Amino acid sequence: AGATGKRPVGGTRPAVATRATRALLEAPGRPHSATATSPVLQRARLSAKLQDMSSELEMVVGGHVERMRRAGAEPSDIETKAAAGGLPRSVGDSLSAFANGSGGVLILGLSEDAGFTPAPGFSPGPVRDALAGLCSDGMEPPIRGDIEIVPFENATVVYLEVPPLDPVQRPCYVKSKGAYGGSFIRAGDGDRRLTLQPLPANCRHRTGARSDRRRPGPR
Repeated sequence: AGATGKRPVGGTRPAVATRATRALLEAPGRPHSATATSPVLQRARLSAKLQDMSSELEMVVGGHVERMRRAGAEPSDIETKAAAGGLPRSVGDSLSAFANGSGGVLILGLSEDAGFTPAPGFSPGPVRDALAGLCSDGMEPPIRGDIEIVPFENATVVYLEVPPLDPVQRPCYVKSKGAYGGSFIRAGDGDRRLTLQPLPANCRHRTGARSDRRRPGPR
């Protein structure tokens, strides 16, 4: 996989673009020739874009971590987990809470107890795959977002930006817990169960649940 954790297209690893090659690719007025569209330069261009994305994500993760280290705690829009033993069960709660609010950032592979440093024993590949499965199959509605493996301080972390869900589609909940037990909202740096009384009509339609309210029968 490339530096951002995405699998290369076609199962081949893109060629590494040198600074001179990147300058050539980005030069204004570059003549359009057979060489300009050759597979080598196409792979070089793709590699350059991936490298730029990786560098940007490293800066974004570094900025989030610096913010948490200064505060000594997680802000309400960021959740970190060491995940050294695999994907924690509570991750679904955080995904639900972010989707039901203003969105947020999930960073796996960081130890809060150790000052937001890389967690020893963290395996990014399996955790990323497990997170992708949870987002697509374990949440209702599914969480849409790019899950990246990002280099950080001589280690790697798994990074996901969770977008806020359209209010018409809320609540987002953990399927295994059901709409009543698996809907959460962010409160401070933690997740709190969302009280659904009564369950929204759109959610009743998705889950097949029926309202307890009954119309009075004829007398």
